[in-house]
Order: sequence, then structure tokens, then C-alpha cells
Amino acid sequence: MVEAKTLTPEQRDTLNAAEQILRDMLLPGEVIMTSLHAGWEAMSVSYWTPNHVQHTSLWRSGATCFADKIDYALELRADEEGRAEQIKAERIASLKAELGKLEQAA
Repeated sequence: MVEAKTLTPEQRDTLNAAEQILRDMLLPGEVIMTSLHAGWEAMSVSYWTPNHVQHTSLWRSGATCFADKIDYALELRADEEGRAEQIKAERIASLKAELGKLEQAA
């Protein structure tokens, strides 16, 4: 039988503070999903940018902890913001191509 565990007040405060940090960080459209399983050495993190670009696993060499993965998400966001005009142009081209296909099918 597994012994029931409870969080200490300090652990609760730490987890609640971490949740608030993440909520304060997110922009509209952003999503951070985490997964931690018994026996895993690290937490798995998936990230969707404000433009809904999915990064299934935030991993890179040397990133060994949850904070490293969140830093990486912030870098991905900054990169996307720096390419905003390019992303917009690509989206417009994609939508025009889709509209052309729909018009041909009609």
C-alpha cells in the first residue's frame, strides 16, 4: 500500500508561485503543456507560440531543468516576434493559395 503524501506549506507556496510566474508570462494564444511521469529524469514541455506554432518538445543540448525549457520558449517567442512581417506574408500567401483551391473546386 502506498503511503498518502501531502505538500508542505513551503512546497504549496513554491508550486503556486511557479504557476503564477507562468500565467503572468503567457501572451494571448500561447500554451505551455507539461508532463512529468514517475521515473522520468525531467519534465517534458510542449509549447505553442502566440501564432499557434507548435513545438512538441522543448529540448536542446544543455537544457536540463524546467526553467531552461521556459527560457527556450521565451527565445522562440522572441524569434517569432522578430519575424512578424515574414510570418504575416507567409500566412497571406498560404490563405491566397487555399482560397484559389476552393474557388477552383466550386
